[in-house]
Amino acid sequence: MSFNLNNQKLSIKKWYHFKKRVINDLEKAIEEFDYLIRDAIKIRLRSDVEVVNMLSGGIDSSIIGYFLKAYKHYSVVFEEKDVDESNYIKLLENKFDLKINYIRPSPPNRKDLLDLFKTQE
Repeated sequence: MSFNLNNQKLSIKKWYHFKKRVINDLEKAIEEFDYLIRDAIKIRLRSDVEVVNMLSGGIDSSIIGYFLKAYKHYSVVFEEKDVDESNYIKLLENKFDLKINYIRPSPPNRKDLLDLFKTQE
């Protein structure tokens, strides 16, 4: 999606095209998923600064956390139960033997962070 400021026009252009594929062999599907996720993570580890993982307790960061066991992990946790995912994060910490650095925002910064997180749901 792009918006031209000169003529005030919005244009939408699809920039990807997925090829539909069906893998009927479960072992082959698992093997391909493993390869694809490892490759995607490997590409994103190219950096000239230290790489860390931010764990949210969701499936994406959980999968990444599994593959990045040797890296530093951080997680933001809150007192407010409607946004706190520390119970999921602790499960990952125990299951994968991760060393997680917990960040506990304190007022007044906490309200700003909570507002930000709620807008991203």
